Amino acid sequence: MSRLVIIIPFFKRHSLTKVVFRHYRLLQRDWQHGQIELLAVGSEGDVSRHLAESEGLDYIECANRPLDAKYECGFLCAQEYHPDAVALVGSNDIISGEYFANAMTAFAEQGVDSTGLLDCYLVDLPTRRMSYWPGYSKNSIGYHRDGTRSRQGESIAAGRTFSRNILEKMHWRPFLADQRISEDLLNDDETNIDCLNNHAATILNWRMADVDCHYWNIKSEFDLNPFSAFELAYGADLKDVGDQTQAFWACHYPHLLFASSMPRRMLYSFW
Repeated sequence: MSRLVIIIPFFKRHSLTKVVFRHYRLLQRDWQHGQIELLAVGSEGDVSRHLAESEGLDYIECANRPLDAKYECGFLCAQEYHPDAVALVGSNDIISGEYFANAMTAFAEQGVDSTGLLDCYLVDLPTRRMSYWPGYSKNSIGYHRDGTRSRQGESIAAGRTFSRNILEKMHWRPFLADQRISEDLLNDDETNIDCLNNHAATILNWRMADVDCHYWNIKSEFDLNPFSAFELAYGADLKDVGDQTQAFWACHYPHLLFASSMPRRMLYSFW
């Protein structure tokens, strides 16, 4: 029986995090492709431990900064589950099970080392707006160890999944956190890509439509990379997805469906 570990680092945003935890708990319950283990990595002591454990997730504590070290704390702990693969998702990322099923098949049958998603739906909770983002274009520039280059074709990180084979080659440190230079311009995603390339990893990235999955990146009013930042950076690429809106709210925020006409200050009380 194959085993997938999903790591979910989190900090603050407790109401949103609870929605995300419950999505993956349902995925764990209904999974037909082996076994899923859920590992939450929190940074607020008893507060975050209680949140994770009350929702049925395993929990470890790690400082919130630097983030790459927090991520790797999760990967190092994931070894204890003896997994066939490990995925990393954010506490504001909801990805449907079809993606993970395809990732496990790619690892087992195609010799793939890492998978990722190229596009997503952006959900802005404060305004209840939703847009489709097609991902990085040729004009998206990243800072890699061998210099700057376009990020076109690079996955957008959340949901990036790794086979046990490549994790063992990387010594379960896929972000090179122990090699970080404090003034380094490299972000976590780009460092991870460099680490994969250093080990000649076979990377397979999909669009949602390729594997019939959904990926919602949810923006709250407390977000380091808010919806407005995407509008500023990628406004010309964002597309309205009104046909997806109802399905998202019905599945993850059903209590808001009847509240669409309520003042926003009252809607916040639900979150």
